[in-house]
Amino acid sequence: MVAVSDDSDHNALAKPSSPAVDRYEQEFMAGEGTVLYRAKAQAHWSLAALMLGLGGVALAGSLAVAPIAAIAAFALLFLTWILFAVLRVTVSEGAVKIQLGLWGPRIPTSSITSAIATTYKLTQFGGWGIRLSRKFGTMYNMPGDGGNALKIRWSDENGKEKTTWVGTREAEALVRAIRSAQRNAVGAAPSQDALEAADD
Repeated sequence: MVAVSDDSDHNALAKPSSPAVDRYEQEFMAGEGTVLYRAKAQAHWSLAALMLGLGGVALAGSLAVAPIAAIAAFALLFLTWILFAVLRVTVSEGAVKIQLGLWGPRIPTSSITSAIATTYKLTQFGGWGIRLSRKFGTMYNMPGDGGNALKIRWSDENGKEKTTWVGTREAEALVRAIRSAQRNAVGAAPSQDALEAADD
């Protein structure tokens, strides 16, 4: 089920996903079994220009006072940009892998109890990046998703229920891929009704 809302809190600042598989995806996002779908969003260059421009102004203003600290702060800002500039999701037969930069979960498809395309408001999670919320779960997002998201409910190896969100304009395609992976899985899988159930 797809929830639709008019959310003006988001703007198009991420490039659409690319069908090309880069080297990082080949090595670290290979999935388990056949890969059914890949989604990739890259932060727009304008965000880099804004962040590094502001950092450059701050650097120039503080070089005379504390040059080492100023250079270190700018380097940290640049590294943060590099690490969080790409959001990837891979759906394969055995798992859904999510990574914002270098961080994100591997979710076995057999552990997924609900996967829906939905919408969210930025205020739910308090910003972009990797956001933790006791009420809503964990969000992986960046500017440019238009308030659209994939929402996955699943159980970890200890049976603890978790909710993971991914801000993406390709949520419906990702849901279809997850359904396909579960239909083709060997052994028991959640019913189609469970996957299509509406979440709160």
